[in-house]
Formats: sequence, structure tokens, C-alpha cells
Amino acid sequence: LFTPKVEANKENLDYLRKAMTVLAANECDDTEVYYKAAEYAYAIQPTYESAIGMASWSKQQGKMQDMLTYYEKAIELCSTDARRGRISLVIANSLINSKQYTGALVYLDKAMAYDKELTGQASMKKAVVYTALGQYPQALTYCDQASAADITVSGSANRLAAKIKEVQANAAANARAKAAYDAYIAKQKAEEDFWGGKK
Repeated sequence: LFTPKVEANKENLDYLRKAMTVLAANECDDTEVYYKAAEYAYAIQPTYESAIGMASWSKQQGKMQDMLTYYEKAIELCSTDARRGRISLVIANSLINSKQYTGALVYLDKAMAYDKELTGQASMKKAVVYTALGQYPQALTYCDQASAADITVSGSANRLAAKIKEVQANAAANARAKAAYDAYIAKQKAEEDFWGGKK
């Protein structure tokens, strides 16, 4: 329905913006026609909405650098810090999914700086990042911070913390078992060397 109309109005910014709004309202903001409308609108005059559309399209295509560029433009063009914080959180999630953890941590910090209400969600994501990096003490710290800041993520934070503690306990048990085994082998070798006349 919209595809031919978008093509016919590709130089009509007002129409393109209305089309994007209608498509988004009907959960069609992940369709090719939506992205095409965003592309045409962005070419005429970059706006917050068209930048978001272009960022989403770039993400779908796996073009992470382009995605970051468009999201940064959206941050620049949007009118509230709350939105800037949300965009930063979306960027961080995308970077976590592509295992770009350093960049993800930067955007999680930005999300909290823009909007303190995102502290819980951002802290939860930081806990996930530090868990993936095997830095468990930091991960546990952020689990606690997330749980304290936002009740909606407290359950997830507490479950992740329990898993981390389980992994740590298993690692400690494995380390003790290995130390005991190494000591046993060393003792056996020392006895063999003694009885073999090497000592």
C-alpha cells in the first residue's frame, strides 16, 4: 500500500514523515518501505525520526559503523535527554550483541548520564558485559547496583549474581582439586626420585 506512494512522494518531506509515523504506529518500522521513507526523508533533511530509521536499517544490514553514525545523529537531533539516554541504551545493546564490549560500556555510561532513570537497566547491561569478560567482582557490583536502582531488573540481576557465585565456587573447587593433584604428583615424583637414587 505505501511502497508506490513513498516512491511517488520521495521528495515530499511532510508526506514521508507522516508515512513513517503511520508505519511506526502500526508496528511496521522494520519494513523495507519504512526504511525507504527514512532514507528519502533523511536525504532531504535529517531529523530524529529519519536518523533512527537509517540506524535501524544499517543495523539490519550489519553495518555497525553506519548504525553508530546515524544513532549519533539521532542523539544530536532529538529534543530530550530521556530520548538521548534511550538511544544510548539501544546502541549499547547492539554493541553487546556484536561483542564490542568496550564501546558498549561507553554508551551505558552515556545512557546513565543522560537519564538517571536508566541507571538500573544500564547497570544490568554492565553486569552482563563484565560477566562475558570473566570479570566477576565487577559484574557482581553492577548486579547489586542494578537491583538497588530498578525493581524491574532486580530479578534478573539477582539470578545473574547467583550464577556468577556458582561459577566462582566451581572455579575455586576446581583450583583446589588441581592444587591437590599437583601436590600428589610432586610427592610421587619426589619418592620415585629418592628410590631411584636421583636424590
